[in-house]
Amino acid sequence: MATEYLTQKHVAGKTVYYRFLNPANNEVFDFDDNAWEANLAACTTPKLAASENTDFGDTSNSLYIAALDMALLNSTGTPMTVIIQSVDDLATDVIIAEQEIVIASGARVVASNLTQILGAALTETSAGYLTAAFKKLFNVATPVLTVEADVTGAHAATDALIEGIGTAGGAAISVDANDDNYDGGIAGVTSATPKVGTQTATYAATSVLDGTPHIMTHAGQSVDIVYQFLTGGGTSPVSVVWTGLINPNNDILTISMWDHVGGAWEVIGTAGGQSSTTAMVVKNLVRYARHMGTSATELGKVYLRLNSAAGYNHIVRTDQVYVEYAITSRTVGYADGAIWVDTVNGIAGTEDFVNGTADNPVRTWADALTLSASLKIKRFHIINGSTITLSGNSDHFTLIGSNWTLALNGQSCSDIYVFGAESVTGTCTGGTAPEFYQCVFGDATLPPSHLDRCGLTGTITAGSTGSFTLDSCYSLVSGVSAPIFDFGAAIANEDLHLRHYSGGIEIKNLGGTGTDSMSLEGHGQLILNASCSAGTIAMRGHFTITDNVAGGFVAGGGVISDDARFDTAQIAAQLNGPGEIG
Repeated sequence: MATEYLTQKHVAGKTVYYRFLNPANNEVFDFDDNAWEANLAACTTPKLAASENTDFGDTSNSLYIAALDMALLNSTGTPMTVIIQSVDDLATDVIIAEQEIVIASGARVVASNLTQILGAALTETSAGYLTAAFKKLFNVATPVLTVEADVTGAHAATDALIEGIGTAGGAAISVDANDDNYDGGIAGVTSATPKVGTQTATYAATSVLDGTPHIMTHAGQSVDIVYQFLTGGGTSPVSVVWTGLINPNNDILTISMWDHVGGAWEVIGTAGGQSSTTAMVVKNLVRYARHMGTSATELGKVYLRLNSAAGYNHIVRTDQVYVEYAITSRTVGYADGAIWVDTVNGIAGTEDFVNGTADNPVRTWADALTLSASLKIKRFHIINGSTITLSGNSDHFTLIGSNWTLALNGQSCSDIYVFGAESVTGTCTGGTAPEFYQCVFGDATLPPSHLDRCGLTGTITAGSTGSFTLDSCYSLVSGVSAPIFDFGAAIANEDLHLRHYSGGIEIKNLGGTGTDSMSLEGHGQLILNASCSAGTIAMRGHFTITDNVAGGFVAGGGVISDDARFDTAQIAAQLNGPGEIG
């Protein structure tokens, strides 16, 4: 048994008594039968009177003193948290001060070990780390550890840097509420928790500490409201700070946070009721990693709940509430300055600096475009096996990968650069030539473009007037057939440059409109489709010509300049020409 003396400094015009609350179950201690009762209304004598002592000088320096046998509150060995309220007994019943203590075995428990001081059990990465650290520091004759209470000058700068480790700006970052459940519930894990009560103002009033609170007035003597906060992925929780109060003075507000691991509300604190409507209480409460969502739909989401059970005509006033967090993300980031896309095994999401990184690629092209607009990045790495269908203006994009599929889908591709697509099909437009490198083309309609080291399997059709360059390209059609380049029956004045070409190529609609020309260099076979009617062809290298034009291409007005071409027929003609021995 231990008798303690409770003291409260003189407050002008006040008569003080003490009241004791159990925050775990909202019980109030009754001195009539020396027992804990369910609530204040159930108590006969919920007061411990205090007498004024003036031994310290004049009345302004006096103390209100009361003696208390702590065993009355808790005689068991199990620690019990008790809130002691200093209350004005003159009609208004205003709470003057409030403190929280721990009682066990009839005595106050003094924080004598680190677990009690910190309020939580210590954890360590591996067993023995903390023991080894204490031995290293204190297992010497004269331990040396100096800490300055007044950290100024250079020490202050160093202290600020240390405190800022793992955060974006050198300190914990604060974020205010971005939603609440007043309008029918927040979509997500807490949607089954409806609001109770009617509001004055909205959750937006909780952003600024200005004396204009978000007020929730009871419905059926209960209040329940949930606030949502978005800290983002790659963050770690630090604390939640609530400034507000609950009326009346004989009530208790329960403060909870959603446990994303356990899937339930977890009580993290309480606030005692007050008669005043303006004397706000500040609660700085610890958060844990389990209080922040990590799934795709709940990433970085934090939920705070304020509720009071039926029993009184509650009014909850929240002047300000915010969550503090630190940035702890570890990622290789947007490697190569690119957004990474994997349409097979990627993860859906559009959060900047979380999704679309090299180690967390997005799953959809739509998500990639959202990140592109937000981050101002137009470079994309496409993971092998992915399929991309362009769905908007793709001017100036860079798409790099290997063994992936690209559908142009009628989009603008001015100045686009595409690398490594194993299948390019569809139609695109563009004022500045698109460039395709080491790609494979099926049927595609293109504006004037540059293809480098590309394989051809289908028909490439000119979509507009201009110059088409195919450098070091080749046929991927086996046998005597060949891929096709179609000048377009209604497209005029086109130039086709086939440099270092290998294999067969069939030409359609050459000279169909305007003046068309082409150059063919390399080795293989040129097939002139019956639709060719005019234009000029310059040939250099080892090519045969298959002319399917009725009456012959040259006879119909076409020009073939092939002095630099050679094939077996030409060689035989030279050997068997006039003056030669056959």
